[in-house]
Amino acid sequence: MKRKILTLVLALIGTMSLTAQTGTVIDKIVAVVGDETILLSDVETMGLQMSQGRRPNDVIRCGAMEQLLFQKLLINQGKIDSIEVSEVEVDTKIDLQMNSIIAQLGGEDEFTAYYGKTPGEYKEILRDDYRERILVDKAQMQITQDVKVTPGEIHDLFNSIPKDSLPLIGEQIEFRKLVIDTEVTDDQKLRTREMLDSIRTLLVNGESSMLIQA
Repeated sequence: MKRKILTLVLALIGTMSLTAQTGTVIDKIVAVVGDETILLSDVETMGLQMSQGRRPNDVIRCGAMEQLLFQKLLINQGKIDSIEVSEVEVDTKIDLQMNSIIAQLGGEDEFTAYYGKTPGEYKEILRDDYRERILVDKAQMQITQDVKVTPGEIHDLFNSIPKDSLPLIGEQIEFRKLVIDTEVTDDQKLRTREMLDSIRTLLVNGESSMLIQA
């Protein structure tokens, strides 16, 4: 029986995170598949969808993670196989979805009022997501179209591989920094100046010391 062996390298990491000044985690990478990354926010979003808007539990999060890993595997393989997705395909998929939403809301003006963006603007937001969806579908079809193996045979194949023969995947770490620029208002500048002037007055009059003010 012919078997098409697909080798994919998957490195799971949880060391990269974006944090606010308070130390609260804003987001972090939880998995890397090829050049594709999965963020914690992606898992939470998928979990909310799977739980129909309710806060997902660990079981649902695990299922969401598994589904995202599968999608990223297909996206990565699609890029390796140079699977092409045309703009016409993307536009067709988006237009079908957009036309359905516009019809439900009653028109383009109602759509703009509801989403705060015109249909054209919202279409551009959806473009990358729909391109990935089409790529996933094409990659899955290409991988499975000639497969004539049962899940049991796959299970037996992997169980037959000696544990010490499995390759070790080195740890991969990337770092990024989230910078939030803040603007100081004139009112804040004035209050700071007044505070410094009051401290200066206390020091000059001998009513306080640098040690206390520090």
